[in-house]
Amino acid sequence: PSDKKTICNDNYIAANSCWTNPTDQGRTQCIRNHLKFTTIQEGRQACLALEPEEKDECFQKLHDDVFTIIKFRFYNLEEKAEYFMKKGANTDTVSEFISQVELKKQEFNDSETIEEKKQIVEEVISLWDEFINEIKDEVE
Repeated sequence: PSDKKTICNDNYIAANSCWTNPTDQGRTQCIRNHLKFTTIQEGRQACLALEPEEKDECFQKLHDDVFTIIKFRFYNLEEKAEYFMKKGANTDTVSEFISQVELKKQEFNDSETIEEKKQIVEEVISLWDEFINEIKDEVE
């Protein structure tokens, strides 16, 4: 547990440094660089090439890294929503969107299957699309 806490804290600190990047792609690449993450396929290949006793730990890290990136991207949407609020989007609309994404992050953490996690990602994408549609005429 203390290792997980340390990793979580390290990821949080790294994520904070990524907000200085002006683009979504740049911010996401920043967190990927911190995690030393390339692609799922490359990560799987690297894990498969390891000795049997090292594979489980490698696959667990790959699993954790993918989920960290997904949650980082959820958080990035919340940050963008706050940015749009500064540009004129309705405060209540922004607050509601952020609340919904926070709940989706909790659901994501609590879900037990990849299919459930994929469904939650789809739901967040839909929430974002609805949010953008709702605020598009309000933002300068």
